[in-house]
Amino acid sequence: MNPIALSLPHDFRHSWLTLSFGGTAEEAFRGDYYRKSLKHVRVAVLLAIVYYATFGILDALLVPGEKHWLWVIRYAGFCPLAFAVYLFSFSTHFERYMQPAVSAVVLSAGIGIIAMILIAPSPGRYAYYAGLILVFMYGYTFLKLRFVYATFAGFTIVIGYEIAAIWLSETPFPILVNNNFFFLGGNIIGMLACYSIELS
Repeated sequence: MNPIALSLPHDFRHSWLTLSFGGTAEEAFRGDYYRKSLKHVRVAVLLAIVYYATFGILDALLVPGEKHWLWVIRYAGFCPLAFAVYLFSFSTHFERYMQPAVSAVVLSAGIGIIAMILIAPSPGRYAYYAGLILVFMYGYTFLKLRFVYATFAGFTIVIGYEIAAIWLSETPFPILVNNNFFFLGGNIIGMLACYSIELS
């Protein structure tokens, strides 16, 4: 038996579901995780703004007639919110709210794309679902979100898409089935990746 494992305090054990520690160990881990992640999170949020803004070119190519509404979502919605989170990261209060704030960036990116799907006319709208998969990838692996927060954001986006595709627009059944396979598959793979990254 490992003598080091025997010397660990009782509250060092973690939950296999949430990956959180018990007692004082969780607080210490959060502080250490914040210090090691802060610079990376700032860069990741700025890159998210760049990527999200750059896809405005796709709006002009796919749905030129509705591009202005999509640009409102991109440049007056997501980009200012994400930049506000970036600025907030320099506040002394950010340590307490980093995970919810970064989750808000992921959620706003996903909800923004869902809104674009509703606005864009067919067949251009069916190309936008791929953007949600990019949001999953980014949120689960690059933004330093902990497993619980990343999973909440991911499944909220999936539910939002289901509501939009089934009740708010007329999505052909084959496209709905196809998208759901990729969404759910991408979400589960993202969860596994996020879980393994945090566990390590």
